[in-house]
Amino acid sequence: SSQGTLGSFDDFVKLAREDFREAYRLFLDPSFAEILKGEPGLLPVYGSMSKNPVPYQNLEEFLISGDLKEPVTLSLERENLELYEVQSSLKDTLRIRRSGWGFLRAEVTVEGDFLEVEKKSIHDGHFIGSVYELEYIIRREYLGKGKNFGRIRIKTVYQTLTYEIMASKGKKLQVNVASYEKKKCLEASRDLLMMRIGKLPADQWCARTKELLADMKDKGYY
Repeated sequence: SSQGTLGSFDDFVKLAREDFREAYRLFLDPSFAEILKGEPGLLPVYGSMSKNPVPYQNLEEFLISGDLKEPVTLSLERENLELYEVQSSLKDTLRIRRSGWGFLRAEVTVEGDFLEVEKKSIHDGHFIGSVYELEYIIRREYLGKGKNFGRIRIKTVYQTLTYEIMASKGKKLQVNVASYEKKKCLEASRDLLMMRIGKLPADQWCARTKELLADMKDKGYY
């Protein structure tokens, strides 16, 4: 290796901590089994993990199964964001922190037409130290009326993180939810009763109910 001849399996684990990709290259070498002579319990695991194709994740799983390391975990600096009066498209960053060492690959997906992300996948090489700043864009032209809800999901083999975003072109409305809900429920009940006794045509009832639901949605009540 770049650090000289590995005299023991502990030397290999140390190399993996410092240079995972070089350790992966040695993991694929047919002579790797020689270094496991003092670790007979790992030989069956190595046999199953070294069959082609061999992704980086196999070396990660091999080390974890031998209790030689913990899985790499991620955490978000914040879990949600609310934006009002969005006047133009905005670029922001989501700070992601990693703990532990080893191989990491995460898939990034979005929900919401108004959201775009810089990268669809990230790996350990993207991190500076233990931090990676994922850039994303909120497209104003795709914001609809009222509140718009979206999510960014970061998924690894071991966990899924969710970052929720609410964006609105309008101002923040202060609504007393309890009284607002009661008022709208009474309006809906009254209209339904009038329709059932024949004093409100069904098409008018349908239009009024749709308008009522749309008004509730605009105020963030679902």
